[in-house]
Amino acid sequence: GMVMPIGGVKEKVIAATRAKLKQVILPADNREDFDLLPEHIRAGVNAVFVKTFEDVRRFCFPDNK
Repeated sequence: GMVMPIGGVKEKVIAATRAKLKQVILPADNREDFDLLPEHIRAGVNAVFVKTFEDVRRFCFPDNK
């Protein structure tokens, strides 16, 4: 299935940072929202952009074919 855009990207990235997460998975349609965040919010967070749930599965379970 397709991964649809979400709201509150800024708040979700801030929450991930506070939880000391280094990576977040975001819908590809939200790439611009992430890119427009101030650098101090994006710093230290690697965003992985996905279009399908298969993309999510491959990222989360890279050795599981």
